Amino acid sequence: MDVDLTKWDRNFRRALLGAAVVFGLLDYWFSGDNLWFRAGFVITVAGLVGYFTNFLAIKMLFQPKQGQVLGWQGLVPKNKDQIAKSLAQSVQKQLLSPDIILAYIQERDLIESGTNTIADWIDRNLQDPEVRTRITRLLVDLMQDRGPEALTRSMDYVEEALKAAARNPEAIDAWWQEIRGEIQAFLESPENRVWLANNARQLLQQEIPRISDWLNKALENYLREKRRLGSVGLGIKNIFSFDQDAISQILERFASDEGVSDDFMTLLDAVVDELQRELESPEVQQAIQARLETWIDRVGTTFRDRVLPALIKQTDNYLNDEANWHQIEETLINALQWTKKQALSVLNSDAGQAWITRVIERAVHQLNVTNLVEEQVKSLDTDELEKMVLDNTGGNLTVIQVLGGCLGVIAGTVQVHIAFAVPIGGLLAVVWVAWRLNERRCARAEQPWPGA
Repeated sequence: MDVDLTKWDRNFRRALLGAAVVFGLLDYWFSGDNLWFRAGFVITVAGLVGYFTNFLAIKMLFQPKQGQVLGWQGLVPKNKDQIAKSLAQSVQKQLLSPDIILAYIQERDLIESGTNTIADWIDRNLQDPEVRTRITRLLVDLMQDRGPEALTRSMDYVEEALKAAARNPEAIDAWWQEIRGEIQAFLESPENRVWLANNARQLLQQEIPRISDWLNKALENYLREKRRLGSVGLGIKNIFSFDQDAISQILERFASDEGVSDDFMTLLDAVVDELQRELESPEVQQAIQARLETWIDRVGTTFRDRVLPALIKQTDNYLNDEANWHQIEETLINALQWTKKQALSVLNSDAGQAWITRVIERAVHQLNVTNLVEEQVKSLDTDELEKMVLDNTGGNLTVIQVLGGCLGVIAGTVQVHIAFAVPIGGLLAVVWVAWRLNERRCARAEQPWPGA
């Protein structure tokens, strides 16, 4: 059951004052001849002295809050800045030092548990249809509102970056050396050459009908329009059956005949060697560098005038069709799931854990608890600071006041008669024995067990 210590203290103070007044009047009335009235007066006055000594000591911690009374100012208002600084340093050193915080995080595996909690929260929300719909709607609105501007700005940024790089010969040379090295490394590998030949053969096998038809028509047009042979050339073509079927047979032979493939590989090696020599040629490099900015400007202009408007229009049409939102939602959720999976894989790895630990250590060491606590304490009004101290003492200051009155009453009994010192001495002896026993018990609790 909760006890109202403030009310209890007030009643004790009033009772002690009332008893002292009553006994004082009676003692005065009987001129000090009545032993009982004199003893009561002495005992109650001693109690008042003990009580109000502690009462004034506690009040003098905060009063007066402003100005001085007889040269005295409250200890807390007077030394508020020093108290704030000392309290902040104590909190930083004893309670919230970086080592204590890091040890707390490591002992309770807060990094792993926090990561798992975030992952579970993401999973729950991504499985919620309402959340998925809101995310999709937000993404669509954002793309509709900011998409064209983002595309335009991205294009401008890329173009300006490329132009700036084109004006820097050192950057161009570095890029050129890197690109040339990648091309050479790719073409020098026998596996890559075989891969290139195989893909060319597969492409030809798939596209033979279309290619042969195109070559046949191109040859006819060439013979009819570009040369003076005219019908003579067409006649020769027909005589030698150099038609679509013949072209198809040539292409099929290239795609299937191993001997032809070997010849193609030999030709490819020659092309690669020639390409490498061309790439290493200073004239080729200078020509590319000289025309690079012009190429970039032309490509940028073409993209901005033709491709970008069409891209914006197609994107807008796609976003305005709600039938596409389901696909957007699935793509977005899959991307988020993939991102979450990759992030968890990285964070749960040894390198990820070490990185998180370093980040937390850096953040904790940068957190200046001393300044934070000091500024907060200084910002408190004196009344707020007093209330905070009194609230956190849990009524202990009130108990100290009452205890002072009780001790004063006990001391007053000794003043009445020395014989009262005997039970008081016995009480003090009991208190001393209890104190010693408590010390020994605490000392034994701190000692390690044998064999531990």
